[in-house]
Amino acid sequence: QQKLFKKDKIKIGIPSSFSIKECPSYITSAWSNAATQLQQLGSSTADDKNDTASTDITIQTISEQQLPSKFIQYSLPAYYVLACAEASSNLSRYDGIRYGCTSSTLITKEEEKVVSEYFAEMTPFETQISSTRVSNFGSEVIRRILCGTAVLSSNRFHTFYEGAATLRALLTKQLKEVVFQDGKEGVDFLLLPTSISLPPTIIGDEENEEEIAKVDATEAFANDVMTVPISLAGLPSISIPVPFFGEEEEEVSKAKSMGITSVGMQLVGPKGSEKTLLAIGKLMEQSLDRKG
Repeated sequence: QQKLFKKDKIKIGIPSSFSIKECPSYITSAWSNAATQLQQLGSSTADDKNDTASTDITIQTISEQQLPSKFIQYSLPAYYVLACAEASSNLSRYDGIRYGCTSSTLITKEEEKVVSEYFAEMTPFETQISSTRVSNFGSEVIRRILCGTAVLSSNRFHTFYEGAATLRALLTKQLKEVVFQDGKEGVDFLLLPTSISLPPTIIGDEENEEEIAKVDATEAFANDVMTVPISLAGLPSISIPVPFFGEEEEEVSKAKSMGITSVGMQLVGPKGSEKTLLAIGKLMEQSLDRKG
């Protein structure tokens, strides 16, 4: 017999700090269903030759003391402060000359009216670069550049950027030393939802495009509340589709009519755990497929 996992016992943590009020009941029930599924997987695992070797998978709750909810609360703004700052810094180098797309013409007359007061003081070379950036940067890119430039300004850098960087360091330390405990007495993996809403459809019709256009950028950012703490800490994770229930809810009923039958649940591990993480994810997905 050859064991698929090196450890006889694998502990999966359910962090209570991620149980936020914005998380709907059908996401919570899918979360519970995923935890149950993982426990059932612990009865036996198999290698490529179908020889089985027992690995006990247990579920335990990560308390508020182990992972305070304040980390989750402030992770979202901290992540976007850092992400926008990096976008602003990196894209400030984009001129369309050394690499990337170059605008073949200057900006339109309508656009020129808006920025004429700035262009009046520019050289032809600077005007060409500016027109390239105006023509090729989308609204989301421009939004992030502006936000990043703001948080990197001299009067905001210490408050916003350094504060976000400090939170990232504290969160990383908390997860490593308290939750995972460097592979000693802590849990081996975390299980939590990937998002707090149903996945969007990708049907390319006009009605769907109109729905996407209605999505507020701030609401879209807020939907990342489950993933940004993991990204901030630089931890590996994998999202697995898990069936959800709750047909009585209008949102769920509409989603199922469009063919959406599952939500994402993410397994998160400490750094260097990718191999085991992928193995558990594969077994879990195969088990769900058999039941489906």
